[in-house]
Amino acid sequence: MGLNPSIELTSNELRLSEAAHAGLRRSSRSIVKTILSIGFIATFVLPAAHAQQDFGRPSEPAVVGKWSLATGRCPNSYEFRADGSFYVVSGAERLSGSYLWQALSPPSATLVVTRTVTAANGRPDCVGAVFGAMGVPQTRFVSISSVDRSMKICSDATLKMCFGPMPHD
Repeated sequence: MGLNPSIELTSNELRLSEAAHAGLRRSSRSIVKTILSIGFIATFVLPAAHAQQDFGRPSEPAVVGKWSLATGRCPNSYEFRADGSFYVVSGAERLSGSYLWQALSPPSATLVVTRTVTAANGRPDCVGAVFGAMGVPQTRFVSISSVDRSMKICSDATLKMCFGPMPHD
């Protein structure tokens, strides 16, 4: 009993013609490719896009600006610019480069700032150290006070080993 030129029914089984088998194989491959593509996007593309969204544009008003602290005769100033560049003066030292920021967790006023120094003058900072990590990303934790608009730069997320506070100029 023939219902369709490509399908033939016998007592309890369904037999497909060679053309129908080939069509199913093509469909199966297409489905597998689609599933693999969706898996790839879910595994690699979406997390990368989310990570890029977490890192803020350097124009974030909380960090952009000039922050200064004079300790005795040693000036310290950090300037974060809206274009993603920064400039540091500490004693005789001058550093410049680029930065990215990421909020630690809302509603925290702590930012994770990753800076990469691209130019240094090789002179000592206020504690006598000479910068030597050119081109190496460095992570700092920046706490900005909403009370007096001052900034502390800390070496870790506990905010215990910090420099500052530096008032916003």
